[in-house]
Amino acid sequence: MIRVKLDYQLLERRLKLRDLAARTGFALNNLSILKTNKARAIRFSTLNRLCKVLKCTPGDLLEYVKDSKKTKKKAKKETKKKTKKQTRKKVKKQTGKQAKKQTRKKVKKQTGKKAKKKVKKQTKKQTRKKTKKKSKRK
Repeated sequence: MIRVKLDYQLLERRLKLRDLAARTGFALNNLSILKTNKARAIRFSTLNRLCKVLKCTPGDLLEYVKDSKKTKKKAKKETKKKTKKQTRKKVKKQTGKQAKKQTRKKVKKQTGKKAKKKVKKQTKKQTRKKTKKKSKRK
């Protein structure tokens, strides 16, 4: 795992994240993601600009740390959560028959009466949303 040591560099130079954002021209939220090590990737141009402003080398900003079992498990959980969110968004975007088909497929995977009730509720909600949209258009 590669860790970004931006927070240490800021402490050494007695800078705040806002100051760095003003000097580099990056958005504050993007720098915050880098600082908290939640970034998945970093562009060379970004790294270059950070190094110029902080007057350091990429080795001062980046550090390699071996993955432990805990970090691997956390990464797996995060990817599962993200895929669940993405599928939910896709189902919300789809309307009518496509959404019903997907929910039916999910029910086949799930077992029991509770799953069937959830599907019925979901399809009812989707049809209600459709009718509301149609009535608003007219």
